[in-house]
Amino acid sequence: MAQPQDTAPPSSAPARRAPERTCVGCGKRDASQHLLRLVLGPEGQVAFDLADHAVGRGAHVHPVPACLDLAARKGLSRAFHTNVACDPAALRDQLAEAVERRLRGLLGSAIQSGNVVLGRQAVDAGLGKNEIELILMACDASDAPGPALMRAIADGRAVAWGSRVQLGAALGRSDVAVVGIRSPSLGKAIAEVCRIADGVRSCSEVR
Repeated sequence: MAQPQDTAPPSSAPARRAPERTCVGCGKRDASQHLLRLVLGPEGQVAFDLADHAVGRGAHVHPVPACLDLAARKGLSRAFHTNVACDPAALRDQLAEAVERRLRGLLGSAIQSGNVVLGRQAVDAGLGKNEIELILMACDASDAPGPALMRAIADGRAVAWGSRVQLGAALGRSDVAVVGIRSPSLGKAIAEVCRIADGVRSCSEVR
């Protein structure tokens, strides 16, 4: 006689919870992807670890001016159990410099791997072929975007950073207004870095 089969649905494994860290500025816990990591150097100086590769004890902070200021005034000293001399304005400037270094490195990787599209017409053509994962625009890009670029902006696939001169310098050129990134992984990493900058600078994400 055939045995009745168990028709109960298989139990699904519980979703893994994202790791949390405490912001040394506001003191609130948050998912680690919403915070930036800082490390303490041998001379007592702090540095942002945007690639999350640095060895050593770290502290975490939200990338917004209020938390950065609180971290500089007392949060970093408390987190590292030592006197950390850090000016709030200098810490914000340091983050802006770290963002630019990280972005230059990511764009360099995109160039070397053939994942960069330069020029408005080339970007529009790439969007039409669904070859572009992310659009990176200079904050002072002056030309009105075409229909394909407007759709990418509406879909949240565009971010803004720096001036045309800054973006050009990061790409080894004199002046660049629009860049297309083909690689999904590089596009995601570049978008994250630009959104970090957006929390500190006035140049916001294109919507």
